[in-house]
Amino acid sequence: AEALGKAGHAAGDAPVPGGTAGAEKATLAIMLACPAETYERLKPLMSLMGKPFYVGPKPGQGQAVKLLNNYLSATALAASSEAIAFGIKQGVAMQTILAIRNVSTRRNTATEDKFPRRIINEKYDAGFTAKLQLKDIKLYLDNAREAGISDEIASTVVGVWTEMDKAIPGADITLMYPYTRDGRSKRKS
Repeated sequence: AEALGKAGHAAGDAPVPGGTAGAEKATLAIMLACPAETYERLKPLMSLMGKPFYVGPKPGQGQAVKLLNNYLSATALAASSEAIAFGIKQGVAMQTILAIRNVSTRRNTATEDKFPRRIINEKYDAGFTAKLQLKDIKLYLDNAREAGISDEIASTVVGVWTEMDKAIPGADITLMYPYTRDGRSKRKS
């Protein structure tokens, strides 16, 4: 970015969450970090692919938002899997748990999308592997440590995904639910 700036060109980054489905539907969230005037010039083009968001003028800020987004998604799926497995063990139907969660402030992409569309029907087909999820959240953890913030939760989340990736190599991320539901004693045997 510095070298391009000296040559009279703007540089930035524009990572996108949303996967293949978002790309096909042009519903990607495009996190663009670049000079404001560059963002305004690129916004019409980016709008053809999804919803552009201006995250700041500094290259790397888009990547930072993508990393924290992926970390929060991985955390939500792991925590929701644990909580829903607990509720089911108490005799409450998954549909009931999801219905209550999704009208409250506790909803997240796991309870709004992954459980109703990919887990409850046992399709487990989000199209993103635990290995890729783990790569993303390890990048988040590395960057969080570099930034000097607390990382106890991130360290735990990375540990959970590391164990799942070891136990079920190549698994879709939605398999976090049956992996969690089946409990520690079954995983260790």
